[in-house]
Formats: sequence, structure tokens, C-alpha cells
Amino acid sequence: MAQIELLQPTEKIKDSYGKINTSLTNLNNNKLEKSGDTMTGSLEIISTQPLVKLFDIESNNSTWLLYDNNSFYLQLRDSSGEWIRDLLRLSGDGLIQLVGNQTMWHGGNNPSNLDVRGYQKFASGLILQWGFDTITSGSTTFTLPIAYPTSHLATIPVAESSNPDLNVTAGSFTLTQFTAWANDTNPVPIRWISVGV
Repeated sequence: MAQIELLQPTEKIKDSYGKINTSLTNLNNNKLEKSGDTMTGSLEIISTQPLVKLFDIESNNSTWLLYDNNSFYLQLRDSSGEWIRDLLRLSGDGLIQLVGNQTMWHGGNNPSNLDVRGYQKFASGLILQWGFDTITSGSTTFTLPIAYPTSHLATIPVAESSNPDLNVTAGSFTLTQFTAWANDTNPVPIRWISVGV
């Protein structure tokens, strides 16, 4: 006949159970609610396991949010969890990349100056510039807000006038300037837009 030996007295078991129960109750009482609560301080993520999985029932694919090597990844995975492609990467240096290595718009890769004479650089390399100036004595050469690195593609001037016979045009493009002409020797205010790379 087998005999079971009780290694700890019954009171010690009850005491240990009480402490475990109290710890679990305290842990539950101190948890964050699913909405409305605020967490302060640092959050350290140590796992390369997905933080969030979103499943598409129709395709059997899932989207995973992961953290690895100082970057967050939004990845498309198949039904067995195999990687299909990255959808989005947010790196520790603030760079955001979309699928196909296309870079998402943010202030670091799309600098701008939104003044009356300003510009907008795009991540693709395209630069859009604009301004408000005055043509004097029939023609004036204007300096662009910033130089085009490679090519000044076009500049289009428009006269600010109600005179239907007034014509303005632009040419003599360089990386830093263009010349505008008017068929009037009086000062002609113009607005212009310029495109380059």
C-alpha cells in the first residue's frame, strides 16, 4: 500500500494559498483598463513575437505588428505565420517606409518653406516652388527660393492684371533662376510656380 507524505503542514499551505490569492487580487486591481486609462513612464518591449495580430478570414492572411532592432514593423503574414511582405516600418530614427521601399511623407524628408516665395521638397526628389514678384521694364530675372539639384523643368508666370492683352512668359531657366517677360514696359506683378528635380 502506497503512503503519501505531507511535506508541509496544512497551515503553511493555507498561508501560501492566501498570499498567492492576495497577490493575484492586487495585480488584477492595478491593471490598466482597456480604454480610458493612462500609463506613464517607459514601456520596454523585449519580445520579437507579434504584439498584435489582425486576421483576414477571407484570405487567411494576417497582419502582424512587431518590434525588432529598434523598429516597429507592420507585416503581412500567411495563415501559417510565414512572412509575405513588410507593409510599414517605423524606425527609431523616425523614418517611415511603406511597401516597395517607398518612403512616407514626413517633415524630415519633405522640407518646406511656406512663405510668399517658398518651396516644397518631396521624398521622390520633385521640388515645387512659387512666388510673387514684379516684372520691370519688360523683363526681369528672378532667383528661386532654393536651387534645383539636377534640373529646372518649368516655370509658369501669371500676370495679376485685368488687362486681357497683357501677356507674360518665362524662360532662360537655370538651376537657380528664370527670366520673365511681359509685353508691357510698366511694372507687372506676377505670381509664378516652378517645378524641378
